[in-house]
Amino acid sequence: MLMTVIADYLTDVKKCMELFKKKIGDKHPIKAWRDKTLSKSGQLSKNINYDFHGVGCCVEFPNYCVDFDFGKDGQSNGFDEWRIASYIDEKIFYYPYYKKKVYNYIDDNLLTYKIIDILEKEFQKYLDDGTFYKRDRLFYLSENIKKSDILERVEEFTLKKEIKKLLQHNLSELNFERIINNDNEYSIFIEKIINYIFHNEYDKLKELLSQNIIDNQKNIEKYTKYLFDLFFSIQNDNIKYIENREQKSIFWIYDSVLHQYNSLYNIRAIQKYKENLIIFFNIKKSDNASLGVVIDLEGKELFSIPFPVKEDSECINDDIIFYGSSIDLEKSTLEIVFTNGICWLEFWCRYDLENMKYIGSGLRK
Repeated sequence: MLMTVIADYLTDVKKCMELFKKKIGDKHPIKAWRDKTLSKSGQLSKNINYDFHGVGCCVEFPNYCVDFDFGKDGQSNGFDEWRIASYIDEKIFYYPYYKKKVYNYIDDNLLTYKIIDILEKEFQKYLDDGTFYKRDRLFYLSENIKKSDILERVEEFTLKKEIKKLLQHNLSELNFERIINNDNEYSIFIEKIINYIFHNEYDKLKELLSQNIIDNQKNIEKYTKYLFDLFFSIQNDNIKYIENREQKSIFWIYDSVLHQYNSLYNIRAIQKYKENLIIFFNIKKSDNASLGVVIDLEGKELFSIPFPVKEDSECINDDIIFYGSSIDLEKSTLEIVFTNGICWLEFWCRYDLENMKYIGSGLRK
């Protein structure tokens, strides 16, 4: 369970760093604060605030906060018992394992300290077996473990968490309780789901859900599609549209390692381009957001795809939204089709994927 929390925590810290990058570019946040490029506290985007302290930062999302310190070399992938305990405290209802352990603890003001008491043994266990190592005041995932081992351990927990979250959100309370009632049977159930997703065995997954969930076939079909939406096969050259309009994560396997990309926005579609992936967001035009992002197969962001601006076409307004796309491999261009929300005119915008820039737009005939 601790690895699940750490995976979530590091994912959120990564989101924070991505927000800082969008605001100040490649300059390190601490340096930007100290040379007064950034104020001590402020706003990273709508409803997301930050506040620097010492050698770290606290980022306040709408429903929870993420507090992290930078390492000696400026790295942001460190953690300790206090920060992980605070993170669990902020999101206690996401982690029933810890919630049960502090269920009868009355003093909410000291809840983080109670969670620290629980974490100390878990931290020591991972320190002893080499999963963690400690440098100065922070813990890190061990450099002695192969990158693939770390990713598989962290991302596998995260994928299982995403599956559980999806099921809990969509199933009736009775159905969900039936599934998770037996820990051993639930673990086998989740492993089967992952296996069917990875091997593209849609009918077998649908049959598995039918055997374990009491619901009509229309809903079983929907749950099956939602679960398949979580994974993208990089052997697939076609665009994949995401039916679950609340999905913010996508998983894929590259070089025998499970990778994950987490978005701040709902994901509408994903498409492979050479050795990169293009992820399109399900959002309307905004000055603060891009319509999509190009990432490499290890999940590193290469290019944010901007929305076209009003000067580019008379069809563009604040209601435009992604509709579809196609790629010309010979010309290395991406053509995106939009609708504008009011009169539903369809128009296209073209992007140069090699030089990462906008080319032009026009009405669709």
